[in-house]
Formats: sequence, C-alpha cells, structure tokens
Amino acid sequence: MFVDAYGAVPHESVERMLALHRAGRLSLIALGDDYRIDTRCPEGGARLVRAGRSRHFPVFIEATGQRPLSALQFPFLSLIEQGIVRDETAGDPGGAGRGIVVDDLFRPIAAALPADRLFCLSLPFILGRHPFAQGVTSSRDMGEIVGRHLGCVLAAQGGAVDTWPAVA
Repeated sequence: MFVDAYGAVPHESVERMLALHRAGRLSLIALGDDYRIDTRCPEGGARLVRAGRSRHFPVFIEATGQRPLSALQFPFLSLIEQGIVRDETAGDPGGAGRGIVVDDLFRPIAAALPADRLFCLSLPFILGRHPFAQGVTSSRDMGEIVGRHLGCVLAAQGGAVDTWPAVA
C-alpha cells in the first residue's frame, strides 16, 4: 500500500511505479477523500476501509518522511535567543512547527545577522518554505545554490575561487 501526494514524489519513483503497474506487479487505487487506513491490524500490515468495504494489505511502509522541526528544536540555542533563528509561521502567528524562516539563499532572516555568515540546509528545519524537498536530490540543488553564492562573495572579495566542477 502506498499513500502520498503525487506532487511530492520524485519523477524517477513515479516512473518506477508506472513500470511495476504495466508489468502487473502493482495495482493502483484512487482513494479520493472518503477512506480510512488502519495500521494497527493484529495481523500486521494495514487495512484500507473505503465505501463500506475493507481490504487488508500485508505490508505497509510509512515513508512520508520527517516532519518539520521548529526553532525550539534547533541545536544552537544562542541563535534562537538572539532572534536569528525563529519559526516560519506563514502568516499564522500560532503556526510554529513549519520549520525556520530562511530566504531564497537558505540564510536565516534576521537583521542582526551579517550577510553570508550562516546558512541552514537541514531539510527538517526548512520544510516550511520548501515543503516538497526530497532528500539527496534537493540537498544537492540547495548546496549548489549556496556554493554559487559563496563563490560570488569570495570572487567579489578578491579571494581565490576553485572553479572545478564537482565529480559525482
């Protein structure tokens, strides 16, 4: 059984699922809004209840990923105390727990913070702003954004910048 928002699934995974479906090894069921999944079955797995009918699946893998972490869970308390790291509330003052506030370059947004001194690429802390970030692929893309920015900063300061491309 697989339940997810298709917009958050990496394209490679979708292609693999479609190939399994074409090979007859994966069946797809459109659930809609009126269903319930019970993962506390005595026989293990999960039970799908929909339209008054029940179907048991012997295997259930919950792979929704880590939930966003709030500023209170940030490991550097002094950054919280200084107001440099704070919760992303997305316009909802009571909406803590969506991650921390960062700009497009993954810098915490704070007036007291010198530019280009602190970046946060930890996915659980930036999920409020980047809810569909996906593991290694997103981490690579985010690292490239920060790396290019730091390269520009170093070049503007007259420092030597290594321009060799990364080897995967």
